[in-house]
Amino acid sequence: MIKKALLLPWLLFVLYSCEKTDSNNNDDNQYPKEVTFEYNNETVTYGVVKRDYKIDANGVILNDPISKLWLDRNLGAKRIAQFKYDSLAFGDLFQWGRLADGHQIRNSDTTHELSESIVPGHNKFIAKPLNSNDWLISSNH
Repeated sequence: MIKKALLLPWLLFVLYSCEKTDSNNNDDNQYPKEVTFEYNNETVTYGVVKRDYKIDANGVILNDPISKLWLDRNLGAKRIAQFKYDSLAFGDLFQWGRLADGHQIRNSDTTHELSESIVPGHNKFIAKPLNSNDWLISSNH
């Protein structure tokens, strides 16, 4: 299935980022342990995980370490992963820049017809044709 090839099952979404200003400041209790929000017409509650970083994305050591808060699972996942290939933890498959119009649902229909705009007017997952690297006809939208 084409959608599985696009899956990054361990991709997490950043909720909140804050700079740690005082290493003696015990702010471990200063962030929410879970968040509740509407997703796919359903109220969901996800846990929040705090991660401290001393090195940035380029491998440079930070003078002031930062802390980031992450969702404990992918959007659309039914639960936190219980094992490496736990399909209930995979979540939804968003196409970059596209709104949640139903295309992201794992069992949505697919099409190979590229879209002229970022609002395709349907809820099908656009599986790129062999000669394309995008779901849009033009990436300048």
